[in-house]
Amino acid sequence: MTISTTDFFHGEACKALSIAFANAVDQRDYSRAANVFSNHAEFSRWDGKVFNNLEAIKGMLDSRDESIQTRHICTNIEITNITDCSARGITYFVFFNGEGRQTETLPLTGPKFVGEYHDDFICENGIWKIQKRRVRIVFGDIG
Repeated sequence: MTISTTDFFHGEACKALSIAFANAVDQRDYSRAANVFSNHAEFSRWDGKVFNNLEAIKGMLDSRDESIQTRHICTNIEITNITDCSARGITYFVFFNGEGRQTETLPLTGPKFVGEYHDDFICENGIWKIQKRRVRIVFGDIG
């Protein structure tokens, strides 16, 4: 496998978006989390709910239960460049959650689920964003 310098840097920009989203959600910085998406983005959750633009995605994030702490562990991120301004990627994630304040240590009960983010990325005016995200649960308790 050969990867050009351009493909490498585009891939790194896309990987950074996936990681930034997870970190921002876990830190409840929903403005930063939403900022990884384009204005006309689509976010399809694992439960079938679809959010069809940036404002809808912001609303979904803002409605998260503040008594639940989360951690998303992202790994195996693979990005495929489609054109100079588009790419596709997959990110595996392990999701932990528990009830409690952000400042306290919670008991470890194991991951709630393991899933995948399937992303389409676009570059507009030199800035990469997620255009479409589909969440798939592979293992776990989705009840």
